[in-house]
Amino acid sequence: MGLAIITVPHKKEASAKIEILDCILPRDYEAEVLESGFQGVLILKSKINSDEIVNILKECPTAYVYKVIPVDIIVESNISSILKAIIDLVKGKTGRIKIECCKRGKAIESSYELKLMIGEKLKELGYKIDYKNPELLLFINIIGDKTAITFGSPNRVIKKLSPNSLSNIEIQKS
Repeated sequence: MGLAIITVPHKKEASAKIEILDCILPRDYEAEVLESGFQGVLILKSKINSDEIVNILKECPTAYVYKVIPVDIIVESNISSILKAIIDLVKGKTGRIKIECCKRGKAIESSYELKLMIGEKLKELGYKIDYKNPELLLFINIIGDKTAITFGSPNRVIKKLSPNSLSNIEIQKS
């Protein structure tokens, strides 16, 4: 089963769900888009693997998709569960790692503090943290009482639409 977190404009979740399913249903008619409980965040559940979900949405024209993040593992939103999952995910991998952390909800007090703690733990284990030229991306997405973790090439996460991408377009007057 594949999972992906998809960020969309606030108050456009319903429209985003339709276009996401238009892209995915031809490949998986049982796929479903779930609400996360937080505005602008949807979760796609499919029998297609997470990386293939990203590739399908990358190629499919969409108007409401900001970012698509494949999910490798979901754990409870507590520091010990998150750290254990990360250590298991990175074990045996080499390369410079960039850590990104996005927090929604109150299960974890500070995403910045968590990011620092994870960085220190990875350094202790011999990993290099590099925000400018990473070979690997560790993306921690805290969504209420669950945390989705992604680890791998930075290309696994796609950005389709910037929240400000339409702000520079002039409206033509007739």
